[in-house]
Amino acid sequence: MTELKTSAIKVTHKETFGGPLPGAPSAKSDLPHEDGIKLLDEAVAYCEKGAYTQALNYFDRARTFFSAPQYLSWLTYLQHERAIAYAGLEDYKTSYNEYEQAERGYMTLMDYKGLSLLLIHRSETCFKAKNPSEGYGYLRLAEYLVEKMHTEALKSYLYSSLGLYLFNSGRFYDAAQYYKLALNREDPHSYNAAWYKSKLGIAYESIFVMDAAEQYYREAYTQFAELKEYRELTEVMGRLSRIYTMQGREDAAKEQEIPYGTKELFMNPEIPNSQLICKTKVHDNLSFIFSNIDKLSDERDINRRAIAYDHLHNALSDRIREYDVVIIDAPASTNNIALNALYAADLIILPIQCENLAIKSMKRFLMAFQEFQLRVKDKELKIAGILLTMFDKNIEIHRKIARQLYHALSNSVFQTIIPRHESILNSSAGGQSVIVHQLNSIGAVAYIHLMNEVLERHKEFFNFSKKTE
Repeated sequence: MTELKTSAIKVTHKETFGGPLPGAPSAKSDLPHEDGIKLLDEAVAYCEKGAYTQALNYFDRARTFFSAPQYLSWLTYLQHERAIAYAGLEDYKTSYNEYEQAERGYMTLMDYKGLSLLLIHRSETCFKAKNPSEGYGYLRLAEYLVEKMHTEALKSYLYSSLGLYLFNSGRFYDAAQYYKLALNREDPHSYNAAWYKSKLGIAYESIFVMDAAEQYYREAYTQFAELKEYRELTEVMGRLSRIYTMQGREDAAKEQEIPYGTKELFMNPEIPNSQLICKTKVHDNLSFIFSNIDKLSDERDINRRAIAYDHLHNALSDRIREYDVVIIDAPASTNNIALNALYAADLIILPIQCENLAIKSMKRFLMAFQEFQLRVKDKELKIAGILLTMFDKNIEIHRKIARQLYHALSNSVFQTIIPRHESILNSSAGGQSVIVHQLNSIGAVAYIHLMNEVLERHKEFFNFSKKTE
């Protein structure tokens, strides 16, 4: 028998659509042909990666093996997974149809655990489809089933989903109660436990119960530090610092500041890479430097230091030799910090929203850019292109401005347009790359097209040949 990757489910909290996938039928079930199981396993693997189009292709091929009545448990499982895939592609009507077929299957099989999980997933689909009241109804029905059937394995996920719904509805106290229930069912040293504690901190801070907020933030801080979850750690540090500042505890607030980051590139360039550059857990070959210019006083000090426009270039030059590509995210301004970023870059991408104010800002920037180029004698500053972002094809002014830009600037504007899309918003909120979050989404595909267009337009700047020792 082929071993299914989904036979053992690790339930890891996700704020965006997903959560635990439905479990495959047990080994006691009647087994269909091995080829069907292999195809289903491939489909599930694609679904877990967010590659929903590929997943549906494999689901369709696998489905032919499960038509016999004795394979109802397998067919129900497949329909449940297909519903998730269609929801990922935002085809909600088809997703609902698949959910209904799977629901009938679970009812026939009297599989109340599977039915409970389906109701939770269907609630998430309703939230994505901007139908929160219906989604909440499915959550409450799932809660009834889980409590009635004593389905302990699902309780943490259910309570997390209810907590997130209530939190997003502004019912912070009620959300905190469900997060506590979820927390009590987690390994106290796990990522999920730390995540629930950080959410409890936010909930209590929102209703001004600062002692409880501080306690949960501190516990989350300790666990995220042990787990080396730097993104979450940074967020908790910032929240602790804000609480201490509100309480007038300036010394404690200062301790929560991120110790090294972009500020030190300007103010203390002697700091070694080991203390400045952080590795990410998502990709071994991706590193970052914290942005820690948070105070107006810091920005004033750095602008004074950055009066020499090659300051950042010099500070980075020896640090980045081992990297193929470095992306500098600069503020939309023409202060000394931004000018340092322009000088340090080989290629400059100008993102712009299709709105009148953004167009006016771009005109001012381009005038300042030309003046800066005249001041720079030792380097030609090269604009790679203008990138239209947060574009909504249903808004007339967006379409009008896009036409005007392409007409006026022609090849200076990238052909790729980054849309305003839920996949990008959700991945940003979750601190993920949209490509990792949902590979086949409209947002991810747009960024992949942009990458290919940049590489094609400016081949001379990119050489990814394998480095030799």
